[in-house]
Amino acid sequence: MKQMVRFMAAVYVMLASAQLASADGSGQWLTVEKGVLVRCSRDASGTVVIPDGVTRIGRRAFWGCSLASVIIPDGVTRIQRDAFYECNLTNVTIPSSVKIIEWNAFIYCRGLKTVTYGGTLAQWCAMDSNNMNEYGKSILLSDGMDMKKLTSLAIPDGVTRIGKGAFYKHDGLASVTIPDSVASIGSNAFFGCRNLAGITVPGSVKSIGSSAFDGCIGLTNVIILNGVIRIGRSVFSSCSELTNVTIPKSVTSIGSDAFFGCILETVTYGGTQEQWEKIKGYVPDGMMITGSDGTSWIME
Repeated sequence: MKQMVRFMAAVYVMLASAQLASADGSGQWLTVEKGVLVRCSRDASGTVVIPDGVTRIGRRAFWGCSLASVIIPDGVTRIQRDAFYECNLTNVTIPSSVKIIEWNAFIYCRGLKTVTYGGTLAQWCAMDSNNMNEYGKSILLSDGMDMKKLTSLAIPDGVTRIGKGAFYKHDGLASVTIPDSVASIGSNAFFGCRNLAGITVPGSVKSIGSSAFDGCIGLTNVIILNGVIRIGRSVFSSCSELTNVTIPKSVTSIGSDAFFGCILETVTYGGTQEQWEKIKGYVPDGMMITGSDGTSWIME
């Protein structure tokens, strides 16, 4: 019985590999183990079509491959770190089934021009894409929208989370509207959005992840509405033009360096000084706080 199982597994790998095709029609080999694509031959070229049955693309699976394009099938849910490390790609197609693109999955793919995503804006928002926005000159959604050209973003109503790095270093974004359906903002979600001028975080959001707005050097005004509980580490770090912040009394935790490098002039707090002093975590010294009763105090 064990021999039969091993035989069937070997046949599956061979069949999965045989489905890989290149632009010139020559066959190429993939190594697939239990649904994980672990290796592509460095001799592969042209267009690679990953076979059905693959659910994950492993770390450095395409390391150093000289490919023109890769088509990832529906059913793949995760692309691991460094999966396409130093791959000479120009185009990649990613299905909406992908929920996580790990950090630096396409690092050093310097020739990557077009990323075609099979989902909607709402699906992209919810995906943990980490720093995927750094790669490619265009990110095309299923409706033809080019994410790279967005200057004004309205997160679709019904989205419940903004994923990690969803709009990482999206320099073109000048405004973002977040609906009341969103319950969490992932780490690095808007990291380095240099032209973002202001943001209102609705009370439906319970947690703002670490470095969510880190490096947004154009940010001048932030309003956090009542209902938000946690402000993570370095959330507004290096927002060098940030002068005005409104923090609700619902906040119980502020992470370290949350306002590091900011030039805050006005901090409006929705509670009293006594309530403020009960907030756990980092509260920077020297900040002038104005409470809901109109009294002001300086943190020491």
